[in-house]
Amino acid sequence: MPRRLPDVSQPDVRDKAKAYLRQGDTVEFFEKLASNILRVQPMSLVRYSLSEVEFQLSGLTATNKGDLDISQDRAEDSHYMKKRRMSAFLDRWILEMIAQKPGNNITNVARANRVRRAFHKQYLEDLLLRRRDE
Repeated sequence: MPRRLPDVSQPDVRDKAKAYLRQGDTVEFFEKLASNILRVQPMSLVRYSLSEVEFQLSGLTATNKGDLDISQDRAEDSHYMKKRRMSAFLDRWILEMIAQKPGNNITNVARANRVRRAFHKQYLEDLLLRRRDE
């Protein structure tokens, strides 16, 4: 049975979700990921996102990897986002994260971020497995 995702249209649920997402580097993580996706425009959002998460889990860092090329055509970005259903992909992922709240009770920010990265990796691996079964 699929997990019931939070209804963020309710103000109290939305406020708790916002507070959770502000912990650690969650917002920055998704901003950089979205920027990189638009820059690279991969065929598979799941595979590309998983490679980004694995890269981050390895402890390596890349200079300016999250910077968006401002010369890129916005119409091209919009077309890509619609074609790949990028917003729906990211929304579902974020809602699943809010439902599970990985790292929520960990006070050490770096450790909580590692727990969240592990959640991202597992979430994406599970998505890949489910898509193979379809």
